[in-house]
Amino acid sequence: MKNFVLFDDKRAFLGLLPLTFTRAIADLRLGIFTPLERVLALCPSASASALTQSYLQEKYPTHFEKDNIYLNASVLLDADLWQTILQLPLDMALVQGDVLIAYRSSAHFAQVAELWAYPIDKKLTWEKPFAYLSRTWHLHALQGQAFDFDFELKTQNRTSAPLPAHNILIGDAENLFIEPDVDFQGVSLNVSTGAIYIDSHAEIMEGALIRGSLALLSHAKIKMGAKLYGANLLGPYCQVGGELSNVVMQAYSNKGHDGFLGNASIGAWCNLGADTNASNLKNNYASVRAFSYLENQEIDTHLQFCGLCMGDHSKTAINTMLNTGTVVGVCANIFGADFPEKHVQSFTWGDNQTVHAFDKALETAQSMIQRRNQTLEMADKNILKYIFDKKTDILA
Repeated sequence: MKNFVLFDDKRAFLGLLPLTFTRAIADLRLGIFTPLERVLALCPSASASALTQSYLQEKYPTHFEKDNIYLNASVLLDADLWQTILQLPLDMALVQGDVLIAYRSSAHFAQVAELWAYPIDKKLTWEKPFAYLSRTWHLHALQGQAFDFDFELKTQNRTSAPLPAHNILIGDAENLFIEPDVDFQGVSLNVSTGAIYIDSHAEIMEGALIRGSLALLSHAKIKMGAKLYGANLLGPYCQVGGELSNVVMQAYSNKGHDGFLGNASIGAWCNLGADTNASNLKNNYASVRAFSYLENQEIDTHLQFCGLCMGDHSKTAINTMLNTGTVVGVCANIFGADFPEKHVQSFTWGDNQTVHAFDKALETAQSMIQRRNQTLEMADKNILKYIFDKKTDILA
């Protein structure tokens, strides 16, 4: 049985903050799957675990065997790359430039920094292009590509549940896959622009207008009259209303009311208050600049469309207006009459000048989680406390 260890790429981990403040890259959902889930879908008989930052390792324990395939969790797999990784000889690495794609080894690493510094002698160069998830805006930019791969993987040799009555389907029915136990009627589904995957126990309320591609995962909900353009990913238990275009939501996050959200990457347990609007296009149509934790400053995304990135447990009040390319950290609570700054730091209360007391932020997180009959585990509390104490100094 093969054993995969999905490791954090150092540059990518910093480039994907604030989303990776609270999770290993191996647990960052894109397309339909997280990287861990994708590996297990490709190789169901395998075991897989994450190798991440030391402060996250309590939540993501690593499993080692005598023979391990270390796989860069930021690399989006395709069929050719996957087959090459499976055929790597022992003690051989697969690289392109300075990116370690995979490494097959009997070595065990107590923390991911040991792998980053490990001397690897035998290297095979991957010559073809590949997608490398190393910036927060890559999530929405690569969602369509990742979804196409995952949709085929998830649905191959399977039959969709029938389309419930009183819905409108535009396009080829082969591009729609419905799992059992879904609830929707009076919905328009256009799969001519991309496929749609609807997971079990998902709900779409009447009057919703949906264009593919869309991944609507387990227990996620689309509200009445919502308008969704591709490519969107709504993770487990997310709820959305209003207008969405090219949005990636991890899990348990809400945008339950009217307002626009486009080209956005949203973490878990976030809540966007009623009529929150987040710009994704500058008035002068110039390339969007956004804050990067890797450079600790605003940089050019080289994207014309780039909206909100929000870390876990952050919230906006009713009628919040967000500038193009706004980046919000973890456990921020945003309210006030003016536009917030484009970089809202973690544990901000209101105006980005006041620090949200840790016990109050934790109380808010626990209250939201309890509404979904979940528990904030001690490992998660420890992670949030580490972020509160260290802020951006994650790898020190």
